[in-house]
Amino acid sequence: MGMVEGDVVEGVEARAVPAGEWEREPHPSDSLRTFGAVVQALREHAGLSRAELAERVRYSKHTVESVELGRRMPDIPFVDRAEEALGNTGALRKAARHLTRGEAGLAAWFRRWPGWSGRR
Repeated sequence: MGMVEGDVVEGVEARAVPAGEWEREPHPSDSLRTFGAVVQALREHAGLSRAELAERVRYSKHTVESVELGRRMPDIPFVDRAEEALGNTGALRKAARHLTRGEAGLAAWFRRWPGWSGRR
């Protein structure tokens, strides 16, 4: 028997989950989105594609895209290499000090994992 909105289990009330809510990714923070926009603007100003920047910072094109879209927290080597590749203005290093993670949560693909038994 499934839970319905209003049921209480160990002091926690169930809430209705909007359609598609289970599938969405946690929201990135404003600081991650802003940092990503700055990386993208500096990259475009330098005339580089994402693939070219990825080669210069020694990360994948997917990682560069994820940082630019605010979906991934850049690590220190990424920030340092991007800073060097994009003009050494100091903007990325300074902005990186103010990064915060967004909404706590797990990626949609990971939330489905516990339900997979691996048995055939």
